[in-house]
Parts: sequence; C-alpha cells; structure tokens
Amino acid sequence: MRSTMQTRDAERILREQRASKGYSSCFVNPNAVCPVCAASVFYYQNDRGSRVFFDDLSPPWPKHPCTDNPARSASAKSARPQPRARGIRLELAEAASFLGIYDGGRYHSSGYPIDWQMIEILSVERKGFQFFLTGQLIEMADGPVVYFSITCPEEIVAAGDVVSGCFSAISALHPTKLAPRSYKVTWFENERFVKVIATGEYALRPLREASSLASVRSEGPTPAAILIRRSKAPRARPKTAAAPRARDNVAKAKPRSKSKATKPCGRRSRTRSPSPGR
Repeated sequence: MRSTMQTRDAERILREQRASKGYSSCFVNPNAVCPVCAASVFYYQNDRGSRVFFDDLSPPWPKHPCTDNPARSASAKSARPQPRARGIRLELAEAASFLGIYDGGRYHSSGYPIDWQMIEILSVERKGFQFFLTGQLIEMADGPVVYFSITCPEEIVAAGDVVSGCFSAISALHPTKLAPRSYKVTWFENERFVKVIATGEYALRPLREASSLASVRSEGPTPAAILIRRSKAPRARPKTAAAPRARDNVAKAKPRSKSKATKPCGRRSRTRSPSPGR
C-alpha cells in the first residue's frame, strides 16, 4: 500500500516543477504560463511574431485551448522549450512512475525508439536536402545517443531543438510556419552514418515485458525507470506496415484440378516391377 505521505510528496514534486500536465513536461521545461488557467505550456514564436502554444510536444501536438483566443496570450519565459537537466528528469520520472499515471514506451534493442519519444538534437550536418542528425533520447535514464537522417529542402531543425521520433518518422515543429511536420527517418548504427539499422514491425520488440526486461538491460540501452505517458492519454502509436510473411516472394504453385487425370512424365513416372530373382 502506498502511504499517503509518499503520494503527496510525488504530487508535490510534479506540481513544483510544473510537470503535472502532459508527459513532455517531465523532460522539457514548459517555457510559458497560461494567464487564464495558469497551466504550464510550451511556447514557440517565429521571426514574424506569430506565436503558438502546446500542451504536449509530440503527435498529435495538442494546442493549448485557452490561447486560441488572440485577445488572451500566455507570458513566455524563453524563446523555445529547452530539455530539463538529467537529475530533474529522473526525479520527475520517479515521482510520475510512483503515482502510476504514466505508461512506458518501447525501444528496439538496437537503440532507436519504437513509439514517439522526445529527442534532443545535439548536432546537425546538411548535405543538399539531406540532414544527418545526432540526438539524445532524453526520456531514457541513461540518455543514449542515436544517429539518423531525414530529407527536407528547408532548415527544419537546429542543435538544441527537441523533436519526437519513432522507428519510421521524425515529427518536428516547422520554425516558420509553426506547424508540426513529419519526415521519413533512416536510423544508423553510429556517427559515421554508413550502416543502416533495419526497422519495421517484424523487428520491433517491447522492452517493458517483465519476462524479458533483465535480458534487455544486458543487451542494449535500458528503458528509463520513468514512465512517460499518462494512462488516461495513452502514447500515440505510429502507423506500422504489416509484418512481411516468410517466403512471400516465392511463387505459389497452382492447385491441380481433381477432374483431370495426371499424365505420366516419360520414363521418370514409370515404376519397374522387381525381378523375381532379386
């Protein structure tokens, strides 16, 4: 039985750190406060002065309803949301996990996220329309580094930005249009961006199963002790293709009609009677 005091302490930690609404606030600092409901929100502004406020930073990118009214605006503390310090993330995650209001995400044993996960961009290298990105999975306790690429004709991300990623796509806020955009992603094994990690529904493995958790910890990155989604608002799952069936590329043999007799194929179809002397 959870003691009342422990429950109150966990709730107090989330409340004091403005992490009581939306899973993203456990890992990224909300940089504005709504003047109507006093909720912590995520604020973005472009060079033209346009502004937008979100309750969460991953698909479906829910906008804060109070700020839909242009006569009322939230006061911003910084230009863009910034990731929290690792120690604070762990503390908030532990409190949220204790309260049981978050469920876990899935990671592949190779390291890339399966469900939408928060990724802090560490470095960006552009070659033509292709961006080679290094990022850190800030939802995991050990903060592993991942390497991936997207194709985009515009400067969509910069070092220090926070995006959401899954095994098939990267979702980021367009810096000028202030609208979420998704891009097909390619995951790589290391910073050389040479060897691609194969992804797909057939390769996915949930890492939060009790029976396999111990073995997974020894194989690859460990899931955070933190659980990162409210159970009432489950994590959005990316669309996945059906798993490829075995021998799908093998031509199927046509069934023979029962009404037609099978004709012998020369000598190979004839059987020779055994000789009496043998």
